[in-house]
Amino acid sequence: TGTPYMNYRARAGFIGLGPEHTVEHMENAILEGVCFSLKQSYELLRAGSTSSGELIVCGGGSSNPRWMKIMASVLARPIRVIRQADAAALGAAILGGVATGWWSAPAEGSARHSRLCDTVEPDVRLTEMYESLYQRYLTVSSWLNELST
Repeated sequence: TGTPYMNYRARAGFIGLGPEHTVEHMENAILEGVCFSLKQSYELLRAGSTSSGELIVCGGGSSNPRWMKIMASVLARPIRVIRQADAAALGAAILGGVATGWWSAPAEGSARHSRLCDTVEPDVRLTEMYESLYQRYLTVSSWLNELST
């Protein structure tokens, strides 16, 4: 996995899975688990920082409205979604433009060329539920990481 464990042997699993659970439950669990992992990384980035900054997402996963609602609710923050198929290439071009002096900062290039269409707001009811689940996730993911070493 990536941050915070950096353990290439790490494994995932479903905890508490029972006969009443459907494929949709498992899909949600996967999306939630990825968002909890993102929250761990986000918290590391925020440690010691006073900037609240915007959260902007792009790429394949950002086209899934259910996933974006889960992400906004897990992070308890609005998320802005770039609706641009080639966002990674555009980002590289913008950084190249900054490096060559074409733009003074990435924000200048992105303001001219990227299309921010949607803002996904967190659902307060889900945010409260996810905070409780996140605390359990931290315990279980730490335990799974130790088992995987």
